Amino acid sequence: MRAALLLALAIGCGAATGPPDACDLVSPAEFVAVLGAEMKPPARVDIPKGTMCSWESRDPGRRSLTIELYPEGGLPHRDMYLQEAGTVWRTPPEPVAGVGDEATALGRQLLVVAGQAFVVVSLTGTMDEATGRAEAVQIARRALARL
Repeated sequence: MRAALLLALAIGCGAATGPPDACDLVSPAEFVAVLGAEMKPPARVDIPKGTMCSWESRDPGRRSLTIELYPEGGLPHRDMYLQEAGTVWRTPPEPVAGVGDEATALGRQLLVVAGQAFVVVSLTGTMDEATGRAEAVQIARRALARL
């Protein structure tokens, strides 16, 4: 009886997982591979319906990356985000192929819908917009692989 109880507890503990966290979506080695920079430990923030994680390069002022993860909401959440951002951004959103179910570039942000998840990848630092978008796509693909 005791063995059965311990087995049930172990199985129950292994099955219980929380929602995904933005800070777990990209490894330090992936930062170096994609951005060519080592990053400081992340700063995690709980945001409504998700998490946000920000990293800065060890080279002061050089690069930063922010990932926002909303595990549920998908397209409706993206549409709401675009509507709110439309008052801030001066460039129109552009579709980006080959990332998640649907991806949109908005300035230096990449908005990605994958299943029920909505992910925002934002990069800053010394780069042109095309390079930043290509790096954001690589980061997003790596992040989506962990969802």
